[in-house]
Amino acid sequence: MDFPDPMPLPDYTLGSYAMSYLDKMTALCKEKGIELLLVKAPIAYPHWYRQWDEQMVEYAEKNHINYINFIPLQDEIGLDMTRDTYDGGLHLNLTGAEKMASYFGAYLKEHYDLTDYRTNEKYAEVWNKKIENYQKQIKEQKTELEKNGALVSIIPVESKETNVMKNFVIFALIAACCLTLIGCNGKTTDGGEKPSAPQTSTGGETKPESEAPKPTESGSEQTPTVQKGYVLKVGETEIAIGADMAPIAAALGEPTKYFEAPSCAFQGMDKAYTYGGVVIRTSPDEGGKDVVWSIELKDDLTSTTEGVSIGDSKDKVLSIYGSADGEGALLYRKDGMTLLFVFAKIFLFFCAN
Repeated sequence: MDFPDPMPLPDYTLGSYAMSYLDKMTALCKEKGIELLLVKAPIAYPHWYRQWDEQMVEYAEKNHINYINFIPLQDEIGLDMTRDTYDGGLHLNLTGAEKMASYFGAYLKEHYDLTDYRTNEKYAEVWNKKIENYQKQIKEQKTELEKNGALVSIIPVESKETNVMKNFVIFALIAACCLTLIGCNGKTTDGGEKPSAPQTSTGGETKPESEAPKPTESGSEQTPTVQKGYVLKVGETEIAIGADMAPIAAALGEPTKYFEAPSCAFQGMDKAYTYGGVVIRTSPDEGGKDVVWSIELKDDLTSTTEGVSIGDSKDKVLSIYGSADGEGALLYRKDGMTLLFVFAKIFLFFCAN
């Protein structure tokens, strides 16, 4: 599957709110004499950044606990993320969950001193009932999927149509191994001949990072509102963060590349539209409308109104937009938007805070 390139981030630091709760869990486990094991589940999309993984490795070493990233172990586990997930590479389906459970169980058995309760009649009775119920649910859900194409029995009657995807995700988190194949993998389409890059420009005054409000902490999710801090123009079409994507897509025409996958943060689909060197990403708002979440410029055929394009020097950016903090990247913020210049692998990136 052809996934979109990972977006550059203004800040790769893991959210302090999430990390504070990890600290609490770590402290509680030590207090109770429980050996904590941190894992990163196998995924193909969305992207798990190297910087995030390095922070988890550092945290585990600092706190003398184990951490396993299962993403590079997918082949060893035997996972095919195009067949063993039900939502385009994010959540494991029945076959994926069983492969993962088998591998992880063998790891725990090898590396931890676990008590074998299979000969304990009390535990065995409970376990056998769970296995019986597990097999029953698999059989019932396979039958329902063959009949209806969806697990409609677990969706409230008043919202069977609008909440199908949300309920699939909730059910998968509660009992992933009981969810069978769902036909909602991420889809990618490629257009024919790639059109020439459109004329692109940005508008709005620039404020250096030191004068602008700080961004929302990573890990929080909120529906964006239309922002006018930095406005991008592709041809005659104006694009702002939080804008309705429908009229924009209608004006720009057929994208050269398109990707969609179920949103992990919202109900509906996250989408990525590529028009030459411009990538527009959207997420659904509370009403189900696709709104612009980020815009990227990825080649030197497009530039901002002020004349900055891919390949330009840091000095040129500073001379045009003013001073800003950062070594490998420069951040400018205005009206809830971030304009990001990354210099290792240069991008022009617009996003909502």
